[in-house]
Parts: sequence; C-alpha cells; structure tokens
Amino acid sequence: VATDAGVFGTLLAAATAAGLVETLNNPDATLTVFAPRDTAFEGVDVNALLADTEGLKTLLLNHVLLSEVLSTGLSDGQVVTMAGGSDVTVMIGDGKVMINNAEVVTVDVMASNGVIHIIDSVISFEPEGPGTVVDVATDAGVFGTLLAAATAAGLVETLNNPDATLTVFAPADSAFEGVDVNA
Repeated sequence: VATDAGVFGTLLAAATAAGLVETLNNPDATLTVFAPRDTAFEGVDVNALLADTEGLKTLLLNHVLLSEVLSTGLSDGQVVTMAGGSDVTVMIGDGKVMINNAEVVTVDVMASNGVIHIIDSVISFEPEGPGTVVDVATDAGVFGTLLAAATAAGLVETLNNPDATLTVFAPADSAFEGVDVNA
C-alpha cells in the first residue's frame, strides 16, 4: 500500500536501510503505521539518519504500533507506547489529530496487515527531562570554571549520573572573578 501511494519514497528508503521492510510486509502482523509522507522529511538530515542504522530503526519503530488502531480508536490525551519503546501522546482538537508534533492528514488507509495514518512530520520525541547536572551546566554556557573544577576533582561521573537526584548550588563563571582557581 505504501509503495502504491507514491508519497512515501523517503520512508520506504529509510525502512529498507533500517532492515524493516520484512517487518512491515509481514502478512501475519497487525500494525498501525503513522507514516510520514515525503514532504515530512524536509529539514531532516536524511543522510545522517540513513548512516545511523540503529537510531533509524528505533525512530521508524516509534512510528509503528503492534496492533491495528483505526482513527475511531484514538482519543484525546491518550498515551501510547510505540514499537520502538517511546511514548506518543494523541491530541485531538480544533478538527485536528496530532501525534506528538505530527498532524494526521489522512486516516485509515487500510492494508492487508493493518492501517496507515499519514502524517505531515516525522514524529519527534522530547527528552524526558532537562538532562544531568553536567548537561544543564554545559548548555547554560556560564559554568565552565565549575565544570573544570568538577573534572579536576573527579566529580563529573557523579554529576553526570542520570539516576542521581542532586541539588547543586552552582557558582557561575563570574563568581570566580578575582579567585585564583589554579591555587
């Protein structure tokens, strides 16, 4: 069905590169595919995606449910775990159905092994939180001295532990003005 539609060339090339064609063609499977049309890949570095086969496979599987869900089975606020392991949120309002950031533009394209819902964007997945203390400090760009001191003290691994619950009173670089940090 996807091949015949003529608007999924990029998706099909990605599925081939990720080794998922057999999975998507399995006649014994029952699938729901939120399929980004070719225009959904505008602005996406497709070559980088194709080069990272495992990342690509996970991304594509996060557009697939391992059961058939017609549009009538979707509800506002519904959270669904995709085949790739990530959760998506269904939002329905103002005459639109959204799956995370992607708008469903055509619903219920029936296939012999499930259903396709055509979407206008590649589904994006936001990180669950702001990251570790090191991530936040690095992104802020004003904690270079603190990060250098943490590195010198061997604390980066502790501060970078995603399972740790930490509170850090972090002096910005300007707080070190006039302090001999090399002493």
